[in-house]
Amino acid sequence: MALKDSNFIILKDTDTQWKKFGKSIPYFGVLSNQKYKKKTLSEDDFIEFFKSGEEEMRDIYRYIKKHIKPDFSPKSSLDFGCGVGRLVIPISKISTRVCGVDVSEEMINEARRNCDRYSVKNATLFLSDDTVFCLHEKFDFINTSKVLQHIPEERGQKIFARMLELLDVGGVGVFDFCYYGAPRHSLINQIKMKLNIYLKNEPLMLMHNYNLNEIFHQIQESGITDMHVLMSDKGHKHLGIRIFLAK
Repeated sequence: MALKDSNFIILKDTDTQWKKFGKSIPYFGVLSNQKYKKKTLSEDDFIEFFKSGEEEMRDIYRYIKKHIKPDFSPKSSLDFGCGVGRLVIPISKISTRVCGVDVSEEMINEARRNCDRYSVKNATLFLSDDTVFCLHEKFDFINTSKVLQHIPEERGQKIFARMLELLDVGGVGVFDFCYYGAPRHSLINQIKMKLNIYLKNEPLMLMHNYNLNEIFHQIQESGITDMHVLMSDKGHKHLGIRIFLAK
């Protein structure tokens, strides 16, 4: 077997790692800040964690209204990879209803508790896989943040294609990708990562670069021509983009 860049079986099932985050350190799995590296947060850390979600969605709304859709007021919204509900909660304030999906049952359960805490009544949370076949409707707002970068590119492109299918005509999508800085996951590096998991006794958080040519091709093939891109620094020398598009 050639030792080249690819997703070998050792680390191909990234869902397993995400489910481990859900069981052990769910908030750190969403935001990789050391202060969130615990099962239960202090009150101050909890407030700060969800404030970051409010601020992120506030900036997204402003950009959409300024550059894409001035009268943006979604009736149905989807947050893919919702985790513990950090973005579901602020989305629920501007959308008639919001769906959150995640592969981790523990994350979904924690998100439900957080929605109860914030008195969110219009959110529905689903345990889902890449196909999102648990959803039988289209959405006029789809958002995913800090999720696809942790999924191998081949899988992530299929998920992205599915989300483009779920976006209704006239809807707005916001998608976050990493395109530079992720390590080459050679077999040797994967073995080293596996050893690191064993020594630290915590899940592995992988980063994956995406070929933007492929992403832009998917967008154009789906008939979308209105697109805006913001560059982002994801830290640790990882560079990313946030794509805003209207279908």
